[in-house]
Amino acid sequence: MPSAVVATQSWLDDQRQDVRFVTRTTDNLQAALPQCRIVGVGGSQTLNLGQQRIVVETFAADELAAITLAHDVNDLLLFQMRGVVGDAVISKVRCDSLPARHDYTNPAVFMQVAMYTVFLRPSY
Repeated sequence: MPSAVVATQSWLDDQRQDVRFVTRTTDNLQAALPQCRIVGVGGSQTLNLGQQRIVVETFAADELAAITLAHDVNDLLLFQMRGVVGDAVISKVRCDSLPARHDYTNPAVFMQVAMYTVFLRPSY
């Protein structure tokens, strides 16, 4: 089964060249802003075959930039991410939790977090 994290990260990376989309944050996050981290959610959040839940964490140097980027990514995922993406076919994306402010350990970095369910299947 293809990974929703990998598919989402690579697709978003193609859509927005002005933002770094990663699966792990860099050591010096403040120097690499703006940045979005895509993380898979498992455990009790594991869904049916063909559905994978992801969390998108958006980091920026000021609060307005973080909010704007988080909502831009939200719109991209909900309204444009469809079709073949790498080894996956994305049929739909559902927003389970809208972008919301979360405190980050470094007060100079502003963070927004949202949760999505990606409906996908292998492309073969």
